[in-house]
Amino acid sequence: MAIGLSVEAAELLEHFRFRSDEEMQLRLRDETRRAEIGHELADVLYFVLLMSANLGYDVSTILRQKLELSAHNYPVEQARGVNEKYTEL
Repeated sequence: MAIGLSVEAAELLEHFRFRSDEEMQLRLRDETRRAEIGHELADVLYFVLLMSANLGYDVSTILRQKLELSAHNYPVEQARGVNEKYTEL
C-alpha cells in the first residue's frame, strides 16, 4: 500500500514539477488538465484511506492530533514567514 501511495503521489507531482505558480494557474484553467489532477488527488486519497483502515487508524483522529501537534510546535507568532524546523524557532 505504501508503494501504491508513493506511486500515486509521484503521478500527482508530475503535474506540478518544474512549473511556476503562474504556469500552474494557467494549467488549472484547462478543464482536462484540472480533471486529471483531480483524478490523481483521488488516487492519493484512496491509498491514504485504504492504508489508514488497514493499519487501524481513524483518519479524523490522527489528522486532528497532527494539527494540534503542529500548532504547538509552530506557534503562529513565531513561525509565520519562517522556514525553520520547530526546534530552531
